[in-house]
Amino acid sequence: FVGASLFASNIGSEHFVGQAGDGARRGIAVALYEWYATFLLIALGWIFAPIYARAGISTTPEFLERRFNGHCRNYLSLITCVMYIVTKMSASIYGGAVILSSALGWDLYLSAGACILLSAMYTVSGGLRAVMYTDFFQ
Repeated sequence: FVGASLFASNIGSEHFVGQAGDGARRGIAVALYEWYATFLLIALGWIFAPIYARAGISTTPEFLERRFNGHCRNYLSLITCVMYIVTKMSASIYGGAVILSSALGWDLYLSAGACILLSAMYTVSGGLRAVMYTDFFQ
């Protein structure tokens, strides 16, 4: 379930709204961005994952801590969290808000708040397990 959840979590409203629109405007070149990731993920699974597993490393920050020090691990963790919030989460919330606003006629900020509230309620009530099952079945 974890692998399927990671794969499904990668697909969000930014794909449906942003990449679909960009693909319609620019053509097949936009799809190549996602196709190249396939080859890199295969290389990661077949070449690098066994090396990391033998070393007992499961995350990139953990690798940095072993290779350098704990400050590098904390720095990468902080930067990753901030960038995820600024880029991926904001695009997903905005995409969902645009769809809700267009479909229901709500204000954009009300739609964004509804997306955040519904996601938070679902995650808190069912925990990460509920999110993984939803991602798997989607």
